[in-house]
Amino acid sequence: MRRADHHDLRGIVTPDGAVLSVHTWADPDLAADAPTLVLAHGWGVNHESWMPVVEALAYEPVRVVTWDQRGHGRSTIGLRRAVVSSVSVEHTGRDLD
Repeated sequence: MRRADHHDLRGIVTPDGAVLSVHTWADPDLAADAPTLVLAHGWGVNHESWMPVVEALAYEPVRVVTWDQRGHGRSTIGLRRAVVSSVSVEHTGRDLD
């Protein structure tokens, strides 16, 4: 089976109430200590921009994680924020952490 057939979607809640859409692709037989590759998209797009890379890595022994940054794709912007322009690079770094 291709890695894309082994997809897990989760909503991760940040301390300020944003819900981040996190996608993981991994073969179920992948070793627990296998490398994890986290791919962060650019401004104005979402995790789907990484799908060609996910497909290209389909048979590699690596776990691939993509996510929709705040206010992008399926991720919310968070509580107390009205517009995505209120989100900073620092927010993105904390979310990734």
